[in-house]
Amino acid sequence: MIDFTVSEIPLTTKDGTFKGLEKYKALVRDDNDECLSIVGADYRVFQNDEVFGAIEDKIAQAVGRKGMRHMTTDESAVKGGQTCLKSYTFPDITVPSTKGSRADIRFRAIGVNGFGGRSVKVLYGGIDYFCSNGLLIGEQVNEIMFRHTKNNVVSTNVNPVKDALETFHRYGDKWKQWQTQPCSHADAEEVLNASFTETLAKALVARFTTEAVDLARGMTVWSLYSAMTYYASHDSAQFPISIFAVRNRNQLGVLLDRSQHVVRVVNSPVWQNQFGD
Repeated sequence: MIDFTVSEIPLTTKDGTFKGLEKYKALVRDDNDECLSIVGADYRVFQNDEVFGAIEDKIAQAVGRKGMRHMTTDESAVKGGQTCLKSYTFPDITVPSTKGSRADIRFRAIGVNGFGGRSVKVLYGGIDYFCSNGLLIGEQVNEIMFRHTKNNVVSTNVNPVKDALETFHRYGDKWKQWQTQPCSHADAEEVLNASFTETLAKALVARFTTEAVDLARGMTVWSLYSAMTYYASHDSAQFPISIFAVRNRNQLGVLLDRSQHVVRVVNSPVWQNQFGD
């Protein structure tokens, strides 16, 4: 799905002459000749194997052979390959969870490479295998990001995986605390109404009830957090209403933006005032 290369093609007019087009170039897939983007002349292509190979090298250095032993990967592409994603999940790197929360949290890294769209990104966090919710971490989202320019070197920029592991375990303590920390229906409404649109807040309150009651996770902060990470991880038109569905082709971009919104909510004054640090 993401096993392709991209070439930089000069732009010309029909008769082959340049008329200001020397400032731009086309990014074209080598396997199907599809144009992914028109970019500036200074844009530098980072091929998928270069980006994801560097990520995997740094991950191996951080987690070691033992941590890599049961690693699983998943990849996807949107807009014909304009944005490519590869996620890495580590079943052997986990956060201990309380029995009542029914959580199963494992360390995860997500690499994103764009051709004319998004910058290169590496985001770190966890995934709750009980409900397949993605959990991003960090005050500004624990991530590495850099643009496609001549001065950037992929192997140099993709580096602090070890720091991300330490952050994962630190946030694990917070996640475990939330699993037993009470959250009433009114508490959930106050946070969600202050953080989302009226319609979306209503849908998330309904999802909170599902997490707490139907999934038997309890009236806890964890159930509220899981309601938000469900919204940020799923393109769902089934529950509670179609508002969770992604309405355009850029599903990956929408879900990443939702995840980053959830991180901002958790670090917002209304969340801190309601549930503490």
